[in-house]
Amino acid sequence: MDEHERLAKKLSLTETYGEKGEKFEILELEVIKKEELEDRVRLRYRMKFSLNGKQDEIREYIDLVLINGTWKVVFP
Repeated sequence: MDEHERLAKKLSLTETYGEKGEKFEILELEVIKKEELEDRVRLRYRMKFSLNGKQDEIREYIDLVLINGTWKVVFP
């Protein structure tokens, strides 16, 4: 990503979530399943959230790796 693309992404995220994330609130988070893969852990989860006062729910998964004792999110 070049500098222009990074700036555009930051502005878009700020517009959606607020300068400090004040438009977004996690209402409930539940880990549904934990899979231990060869080099990472995959968590399937359900999250209820509020964005700009509107509530919704998503079900997704996230991959994590342990680096120097700290869990890090793996982005595709």
